[in-house]
Amino acid sequence: MNTTESDTEMVWVNGQITPTSEAMISVSVPGVALGLGFFETLCVEQCRFFKFENHYERLKYGVGKAGANLPLASDLRLAILQLVEINGYQTSSCRVRISCYVDNDSTFTVVATSAMPVRGATASTILSPYRVNEYSALVGLKSSSYAMNILALREAQELGSDEALMLNTAGELCEGTTSNLFLVKSGEVHTPHIESGCLPGIARGAVIETCEELGISCFERALSINELQDCDAAFLTSSLRRVHPISSFDGNLLESAEQELVVELLSAYEAKVYGPE
Repeated sequence: MNTTESDTEMVWVNGQITPTSEAMISVSVPGVALGLGFFETLCVEQCRFFKFENHYERLKYGVGKAGANLPLASDLRLAILQLVEINGYQTSSCRVRISCYVDNDSTFTVVATSAMPVRGATASTILSPYRVNEYSALVGLKSSSYAMNILALREAQELGSDEALMLNTAGELCEGTTSNLFLVKSGEVHTPHIESGCLPGIARGAVIETCEELGISCFERALSINELQDCDAAFLTSSLRRVHPISSFDGNLLESAEQELVVELLSAYEAKVYGPE
């Protein structure tokens, strides 16, 4: 569990709601012992889900590759709503994490809620020395084998940055440790293609969809680090970061000539998440 989560907070484990301090998962199951697990992080606003079906399908795909099964979407959704209410987040924003630890043909499922983390108005970034393997069996999966990402993020934070950006083995821009990356140049939006090895983020997909709705050209393609250094603006996306402008890369300020476009995307994205149904 996240260190910000209280031991008295309630979680849902295999159909049972229990305090975090009493939640039990055997350390011998492959999902825990070997990292054979998958997770999703969702944003819930006043008991309203954003792209729940997309999160569920991505999680189902990962768990299915491991030969296991998820609870029904309706059961998982009900469990989340119960936790949101029990933990007192029904009138606010909260993060919901679904973690599935595989044990042969069964899956241990944990759902937890916690307050949304505070983030700055913009993000400073650095280049991580670690690279994403675009040929890995885990490409496209939100795997609990997340050590490289966490180490890269921790090292970036120790150096005073908010996020680390990673290249793939081909030297292309790929993604952040916990986010997707977008560049803006001459009124167009560009993001690394899925073949780069980046996670097909739910927020990433929503931004691409928003660009289409706003008539903004958006391209998924191979991107070089030089394009990041030469762009007019850049931003990160994730379910928790939403649309998060990048202020600097490796200590150098990024151009902000297209910052108005980023603000427009942020406003439209916020309306998707928090606007009227």
